[in-house]
Amino acid sequence: RAPGDGWAVTSRRMLMLLLGAALTASVITGYPALVGLLAPGGDRDRLGAVFAALVIARLPLTLVAPVQSLAVPFVVRLSATADGRLRLRRVLLLGTFAALALAALGALVGMLIGPWAVQFVNGPKYHVDGWAVAGLVWSSVLLVPMQLLTAVLVARAQANRVLITWAVVAVTASALLLAVPGDTVVRAVVSLAVAPMAGLAVVLGFVLANSPAEATSDTGEACS
Repeated sequence: RAPGDGWAVTSRRMLMLLLGAALTASVITGYPALVGLLAPGGDRDRLGAVFAALVIARLPLTLVAPVQSLAVPFVVRLSATADGRLRLRRVLLLGTFAALALAALGALVGMLIGPWAVQFVNGPKYHVDGWAVAGLVWSSVLLVPMQLLTAVLVARAQANRVLITWAVVAVTASALLLAVPGDTVVRAVVSLAVAPMAGLAVVLGFVLANSPAEATSDTGEACS
């Protein structure tokens, strides 16, 4: 609860965070269910192998909690002054390019050794193409800065922008599952690879947009 906010504003903010968490789950823990709902059918064995690869590809997300404890206070502190915001802009842009480079490197490694790793962990029956593992690793790496930046929005009491960010990701993923040509595996991988890029662009714009004080004011007005 932010200072000066009434219970109505706080309750609405909590509701938006809960809705945002539900949308987050739809593209992380609940993604197989989303695929089953919007892109049913396909080769179950191939799809099962892709979801097994997804579990391994999600390993970068284990870094979120320890990095978040350092990154969020740093970003919020820089946001407090004009000079800090200029520095923050440089840091975030550099960090975004670094995340894209790391995602590309991870995708390359995943394409080369991913199929072997999936079979090593799950058994020889789990065959997945290298390009599919590459797309899954790309997605997982980009979800890390996305989650860090949405945590900054939470710290700024910008619950409405957290909800918008994850709505963009979920809607993008859902639309691609419905629209991308090809079998279920192609649609699932393409959807999961593209959606975090849209979300990262949105949340980066939100974090760079204004100061915490302005953001809190905007949130209060949006909720009232």
